[in-house]
Amino acid sequence: METESEIKIPNVWESIFSRLYETPENSQNVEVSPDLSELHRANVSEARVVVFGGNRVGKSTFNKWIINKLLDNAAAASSDDQDPFVVYIDLDPGQAEFTPPGVISVLRITDHVNGPNLSHLTTPILSKFIGSLNVSDCVQTYLRCTEEIFQFLNSDESYKNVPWVVNTMGFSRGLGVLLANLTICLSNPNVVIQIGLDGVQGEDKRTFPWLLKEDAVRNYVNNNLRSDRHRINANSLKAYQFISINSVFCDLLEHVRSKLFPGLSPFHQSGWLQ
Repeated sequence: METESEIKIPNVWESIFSRLYETPENSQNVEVSPDLSELHRANVSEARVVVFGGNRVGKSTFNKWIINKLLDNAAAASSDDQDPFVVYIDLDPGQAEFTPPGVISVLRITDHVNGPNLSHLTTPILSKFIGSLNVSDCVQTYLRCTEEIFQFLNSDESYKNVPWVVNTMGFSRGLGVLLANLTICLSNPNVVIQIGLDGVQGEDKRTFPWLLKEDAVRNYVNNNLRSDRHRINANSLKAYQFISINSVFCDLLEHVRSKLFPGLSPFHQSGWLQ
């Protein structure tokens, strides 16, 4: 009889966490921007991590894992009685992790996160109702609310020296590209993690057309947006560490589906809705 095995964490994820505060080295599965001379990453408690990726690449699972790692790290480094916490900025109104859908939020996370969102609903520090699950219907409202969220965080000293994790939408084409670049400008992160698909970066709709490296973000915003406000944000963007990894879930899910249900097609590709 087979015994239940423990949860396996991809080695590449552990490698990423070490790179938040150690000098990174390129490996087969992790691409790290080599120009890190301006970064000071000795203190993981000040990590501002923004995670990008298309639909079904494992972004939500990765976010939960990195929250748990940051909490563990903060607890080990804590020298007082204050409970460590991670600031989670959820910018995905369609698939919110800790709140009902339709809002973008700031949350104080103090406990490990596991399971689906219904198992860990949390009262946010701040939330903004944007009026729709589809950001395409309310772009200006979404951008204004996103900007207000980061203004709130930057104006409060209690959130200055704690780690941030920013969750983004799985919206990697068209308007999603613009929103991704503006999210980087507004959040001013020191770490950007982009989850893609091996060998099809820019070709598969679950990937962005290009890597969201610092120079690419500056060029995109300055060349495509005429707003002085956003132009200033792009020009004042700090250097950040860019990490690109391949999804470890897409191939795994397809393998499991093909083995267990060889004749079953994905729901949205069947004729049931036609």
